[in-house]
Amino acid sequence: MPPSGTTAPLDIKTMRAAARALLAEGAELPSEDELETLTLRLRGHLMLALPVVEALADALPEDDAPRACANVAVMETALASACRRAVRCARGSRTPSGWPDPSTRCATTTRT
Repeated sequence: MPPSGTTAPLDIKTMRAAARALLAEGAELPSEDELETLTLRLRGHLMLALPVVEALADALPEDDAPRACANVAVMETALASACRRAVRCARGSRTPSGWPDPSTRCATTTRT
């Protein structure tokens, strides 16, 4: 059951199927397009799961080891995501179509 404030329970079955498509023993290597789709799907799953994990961890006692482990995992995932965005910004990343990658959130113009 998701913590209050979330809109729907996580679809764990779909999340596991997406991960299995890449990680299962004997899994076929995806094409470049399929890999991009799977990567975006897995990132989306993480974006949905992280606030739920964080809220569930925060409900545990402060000195609880599982709470600490969950909070470290959430922070590491957020940090890794921020680092990827920073690298893409620094490189001036572009999507295959040549359009700026919206996930980088880099400002190309200054706001007034």
